[in-house]
Amino acid sequence: MDELLNFVSRGNSVFLTAQTFWGTLLDTLHLSINDTMMWQKKDSLIVFTNPQLNGHPYSFGSEYIQFFEPDSVSQATILGKNGFDKPNFVKIGHGDGNIYLNLLPMAFTNYYVLNDSTSDYAFKALSYLPPNQPVIWDEYANQGRDEEESALRVVMSYPPLRWAYYIAIFGVLLYVIFEGKRRQRIIPVIQPLKNTTLEFLGVVSRLYFQKQDHIGIAQKKSIFFLEQIRTKYHLKTNQLDEDFVATLSQKSGYPMEKTKYLIWKINQITHQPSMTDLELVQFDKEIEDFNRYQV
Repeated sequence: MDELLNFVSRGNSVFLTAQTFWGTLLDTLHLSINDTMMWQKKDSLIVFTNPQLNGHPYSFGSEYIQFFEPDSVSQATILGKNGFDKPNFVKIGHGDGNIYLNLLPMAFTNYYVLNDSTSDYAFKALSYLPPNQPVIWDEYANQGRDEEESALRVVMSYPPLRWAYYIAIFGVLLYVIFEGKRRQRIIPVIQPLKNTTLEFLGVVSRLYFQKQDHIGIAQKKSIFFLEQIRTKYHLKTNQLDEDFVATLSQKSGYPMEKTKYLIWKINQITHQPSMTDLELVQFDKEIEDFNRYQV
């Protein structure tokens, strides 16, 4: 404030607008502000005392207002009054310069500057400043220092919070790098199943060959042959009589005599205790002949 007053005393002008002033400024200028609770009514209008500027009154709605005590502005020039005819805008000299004090800061906000009925109030109030001089515009009291505009100013003001913030950011980056990638379970290679039928047959045949169980092999071949008959021709094989032989010969087209001999041989094997190598080979040939005939 001392620097500001020295600036004015050197012949400069300062325009200040705020809801109230106090301290060194008012003591130096011998001003006092009424701080009694007073509400500006909607029909109480703001006016300029200069007839050339007072084209029409201004209404800023219902607003708590303050004003300069009339007794303290005897050395000042009253430039504007409120709806109660109390001074709210004054000019007072200090040294070689002048100070303009305005108690209506809402008039300089975007809302009222853009409003058609109040937009020229700020223009007219600022027109008291001397022309053709550099203008320094300061809004420090409204928005604060630049670094205080950051939403993280509180976090950055305290070292523990600042380091916690840095660690959190670092942790998120690590997660994005190492864990954020799409993961997919490794698909195992499934080997196709091997056809072990021939191996199984080889093992079974060697087993029967080593044991010389020819009748067992013949009986297994008989069971397998009858299963084929049931599946292919839908015939019952619980009774292998003449009717069965006639029906099988008719459906398969295999000669009647050969069909009769094959079925007779199967009936014999069911009750036969043993079989020679030659008989087994001959029986196998009879079944293969029947199967080849069907193909």
